[in-house]
Amino acid sequence: MKFTITKTDKKIEFDSAKFWEYLGTLKSGNYYFPIKKIGKSKTYPQIKYWFGVVIRAYCDEQGILPYEKEVIYEVHTTLKKMMWGVQERKLPSGKTIEYVMSMSKAESDEMGFLIDGAIKFLASHGIIVPTPNEISDQELEKYYRMYKT
Repeated sequence: MKFTITKTDKKIEFDSAKFWEYLGTLKSGNYYFPIKKIGKSKTYPQIKYWFGVVIRAYCDEQGILPYEKEVIYEVHTTLKKMMWGVQERKLPSGKTIEYVMSMSKAESDEMGFLIDGAIKFLASHGIIVPTPNEISDQELEKYYRMYKT
C-alpha cells in the first residue's frame, strides 16, 4: 500500500484517515515503512528502447528468435539481476525467494541505469547496441512489439 505525503516549508499534507484504516487491516506483527521521494516515472520510449533495441541486440547476436519468449524473458531477467541486483524476500510461509525489481516499479533514473549498464556490459562482450538516433521510430516500434515479454 502506498500513501503520499506532501511536505512544504510550512505544512505537511497526508491522508491520515486512510493510513490508520489500512493499519487496522494488518495482522499482529512488526512492520516498517520505507519513505521514498517520488521520482519521475519511466517513459514509454525507455521501455521501447529496452526491448526493441537493447534486448534485441543481444538476441540477434545469440541467434535468439522473437518467438522464443521464454528465452527472451531470461535475457531480460538476467540483465536486470546484473544491473539492479537481487534481494531476498521472505514469504509469509517462511520460504525465502530471490526478488528482482519489476520494471513496473522502476522510475526513469533506475530505467536509465539499467539501460546504460546493459549497453556497457554488452559492449564489453562485443555486442554494439544502436543509439536511439540510429534507429527509426517505426523500426523501434516494430521490434519493441516483437521482443516485449
